[in-house]
Amino acid sequence: MFSIENLSHIYQQKTVLQIPQWVVNQGEQWLLRGNSGSGKTTFLHILAGLQQATSGTVLVSNTAISQLSGTKLDKFRGQNIGIIFQQPYLIKTLTAIENLLLANYMAGKKQDKKFLIELLTHLNIAALQHKFPHQLSIGELQRLCIARALANQPKLLLA
Repeated sequence: MFSIENLSHIYQQKTVLQIPQWVVNQGEQWLLRGNSGSGKTTFLHILAGLQQATSGTVLVSNTAISQLSGTKLDKFRGQNIGIIFQQPYLIKTLTAIENLLLANYMAGKKQDKKFLIELLTHLNIAALQHKFPHQLSIGELQRLCIARALANQPKLLLA
């Protein structure tokens, strides 16, 4: 599903990430642990193509994400990588279902409202689909963010 080779990242003249080689196959689940400030979020951002590594290669679905930029990278990410951020980055002026439909649209995928409502149902928040983010509890926001990460049926899910 993804592979890494000679990945390193330097932040403020300090190596915060160094992975010689790592291959994760489809269906595998991995837990990333470490102390605060040890590079976990940096690593996830590099895997998602949100941040560039100082050196090395990251392949997601056999695509070198560092070779993509701009809209190509955004579209690839939207179609292949689901991200559950620590903070709920949602469009405040859109309802829950509209935020999910926007995720479909931005990835260039068919807007599948039926599938999205099924996701919300599985997460026990379908009744909240017409609510705005500020009307949701922290737990409901987190579940909405999970639904958004799954909205495009990604090959890789990062949380």
